[in-house]
Amino acid sequence: MTSGLKAFLISLLLLVTAVPARTDWDLQSLSRALAGQTDARVDFREERRVAYLTENLLLSGYVVRKGDRLEKHVLEPITESFVIDGDQVEVETAQGEYYRLDLDDHPMLKGLALALRAGLSGDFTNLDDTFDMHQTGDAAHWTLHLVPHKDQLRAELREVTLSGIGGNIDRIRIEGVNGDTSEMKMGPAEQ
Repeated sequence: MTSGLKAFLISLLLLVTAVPARTDWDLQSLSRALAGQTDARVDFREERRVAYLTENLLLSGYVVRKGDRLEKHVLEPITESFVIDGDQVEVETAQGEYYRLDLDDHPMLKGLALALRAGLSGDFTNLDDTFDMHQTGDAAHWTLHLVPHKDQLRAELREVTLSGIGGNIDRIRIEGVNGDTSEMKMGPAEQ
C-alpha cells in the first residue's frame, strides 16, 4: 500500500472515530462530557443588547470556575466582577460599589446561577425542576436550550442557551423577556 493511500485511510479512520454518531449524543453524553472538565479560567467576549440603550455593550474579560464557585471578571471597557459562591452573589461595579445578594431573594439570578453551574459542571440533576431542557447536535457541535417553566423566572427570562464542542462550552446566550440579550463567546481554557 502506498504511503499516500495509507495516510488517507488513517485520516479517514480518525475522522470517523473522533466524532460520535448523532444518535450516540444525548443529554447524558453531554452531561458526561461537561463533567469531565476541570476547574479552569476561560477568556470571553460579550455583547449585551439592552432595550434602553441605543448601542450594544461590548465587554471582555475572563470567567473562572472553581468547583461550585463561578467568577466573571470584566476587564474592558470597564472593570467589574461577579462572584457566585454558594447561595450568595457578590458584585463589584465599575464605580467601586460592592453588593452581596442572596440568590433566594432574586429569582432571575438564582435561575441563571443554576443554569450556568449545571452547564459548566455537567450536573443536570436539578435543572428540570426549573427549566425545560432541549439538546440538539452532536459532539462536534451541540446546543442546550434551557427554557424556564417557573412563573417567577419566566416573567424575566426567556431562555438560556449553551453551545459547544465536546465537553467545552464556547457560547452562552441569555435572553430576557424584554428583549435584552447577552451573548458570551468563550475562548480557549487555561488550566
